[in-house]
Amino acid sequence: MNRLTGRIAGLSILFDLESSNGHRIELQLDTGFTGQIAADAPALTRLGFHGPVAQTSVEFGDGSMRDLLIYAGSLSWFGREWDVQAILTDSPDCTLGMGLLAEAVIHVDMPAGAAYLESDR
Repeated sequence: MNRLTGRIAGLSILFDLESSNGHRIELQLDTGFTGQIAADAPALTRLGFHGPVAQTSVEFGDGSMRDLLIYAGSLSWFGREWDVQAILTDSPDCTLGMGLLAEAVIHVDMPAGAAYLESDR
């Protein structure tokens, strides 16, 4: 079983991932986000993502809808390179969505400030 270790900061669950160009990014887990990742333009540039490759309509938690651009790149995910789609956002907070967690087990220990993801992939 492969493990990705994260941490708790306040009420946020954070994981660091590495892109294929060697740059790291801190992502906040968002179980309400069905995409793979969401990040602002500076983060996507550092990661070497390219695009836009598509556009999608996104519904936010308040029910509002927005058309957002999709960028493409790759991340190291459980020790393997994965092709990933990222939604371009205005927020400086980068988000890890459920789209990458379909076959992962999430463990969270709030009192210990620890979190980790496990996968057989």
